[in-house]
This record gives sequence, C-alpha cells and structure tokens, in this order.
Amino acid sequence: MKERSTDAGASRSPFHAGEAAAQERVGVRARAEDAGRRVIRDHMPDQHRSFFEQLPLMVIGGLDARARPWAQCSPGRWGS
Repeated sequence: MKERSTDAGASRSPFHAGEAAAQERVGVRARAEDAGRRVIRDHMPDQHRSFFEQLPLMVIGGLDARARPWAQCSPGRWGS
C-alpha cells in the first residue's frame, strides 16, 4: 500500500485550482483546505479496496462532446 509522503507532497493542496476557486467564492477555502489535508489521500487503503470490490455496481463517468461531465451506475456481477 502506498503511503502519503510527509515531506515534499505535504505542502501541496489536495484540491485543483478550479476547486480552490469555487471554495474561495463561497468563503470556505481555509476550512476546506484544512479538512481536505486531513481526509483526502493519494491512495486507497486496503479496507476501501476490499469494500469497493464487493459492490454490485461500477460507477462510470466522463465528459461528453461539449465537455459536460456525466456519470452512470452500471449494475451487475464481475464478468457479466
């Protein structure tokens, strides 16, 4: 399991510029940054991997031809 670096990566925000701008606009930038640094990881813990493997669906997302995001749940069992 990959562990988060505590030196070089520690100064980087877990949010991209667009997220940071939206947080700034609504006045929650500092609060979001504090919470994000505590809970957002650059890896998935083994217990989460195990949990997601057991779910009977897969979430699929992407951008359409006009760069609008979309998402859908695709139910089923592995291999079906």
